Amino acid sequence: MSAPALSIAALRKSFGGTPVLTGLDLEVANGSLTAVLGPSGCGKTTLLRLIAGFERADAGTIRVGERVVCDERTYVAPEQRGVGFVAQEGALFPHLDVAANVAFGLARSQRGSGRVQELLELVGLAGLAKRHPHELSGGQQQRVALARALAPSPRLVLLDEPFDALDAGLRTQVRAEVRAVLRESGATALLVTHDQEEALSLADVVAVMRDGTIVQAADPQTLYRDPVDAELAGFLGEAVLLAGELHAGHADTALGRLPTRGANGHGATRGSVMLRPEQILCREPLAGAPRGRVLATQFYGHDATARISLQDPACPEITARAAGHRLPAVGDEVSLVVEGTALAYPSPR
Repeated sequence: MSAPALSIAALRKSFGGTPVLTGLDLEVANGSLTAVLGPSGCGKTTLLRLIAGFERADAGTIRVGERVVCDERTYVAPEQRGVGFVAQEGALFPHLDVAANVAFGLARSQRGSGRVQELLELVGLAGLAKRHPHELSGGQQQRVALARALAPSPRLVLLDEPFDALDAGLRTQVRAEVRAVLRESGATALLVTHDQEEALSLADVVAVMRDGTIVQAADPQTLYRDPVDAELAGFLGEAVLLAGELHAGHADTALGRLPTRGANGHGATRGSVMLRPEQILCREPLAGAPRGRVLATQFYGHDATARISLQDPACPEITARAAGHRLPAVGDEVSLVVEGTALAYPSPR
């Protein structure tokens, strides 16, 4: 089995005595797209700069493939690491045309080899080789920056919030284009972002940063469905947390007895369960089903959310989903039907 494209162990970095990375571990598999997700200021860009060699770590090890590029005895210069870098706004050279920008990433001896044309075709810009950056859209500039990073066939490509400067409509399109290019090129990529939707829709693996370390790394479905704690559940989207008594395989909550997954232990114990709003469906009043009253709604077209009062001191309000064509009115009484299982979080002992 080949070594991972990137392996990081116990990585630490502080600035002016303030810890930024506090013992971070991460592996990126060959040919994969991994997203590091976290709020602004959590250390994501610092992590990329350490991998690229733009900063030196205080402690820990970074391997690119089987090669150690950073540890207590080793520091390999950025240009010798075999790592490509795509900055937030592309950072193209304004005085160079598209072809020259892409060629800048190549050794001088390779610039006439046809590699530039090959890359421009790969990113869908073959007819724009002579244009300058100011003549391109934001999405085109990002594709040029990606082509430049891919030019020397790096072992790993790093992308630092590359879609942040694009408007919402263009961002979705360019994300899909960049993912397709990375797939077609066979490149391994590490993307950092603060955008949950971006990470979950793009990546094979999402690694979530908190307090300078990775709290969970998993495929997007597992991460969204089974976050390791309630804080992470809320960070990854809307989460409904219900206090309850946990038993083996079920929990008694304000929404009744719910089937659960997760480590409940043996015997009854206090804790909480997590549901996503899309698991809680609004229905016309049903006998025996928990009920609530609609306080407010938000309509999205294909579906909607409803804020519902349960008249339960332990859980006064929750958010549920409703079909866009069956949106309840404010003030309506509705029954709440839970689909699937709830994730159990036992209270700390």
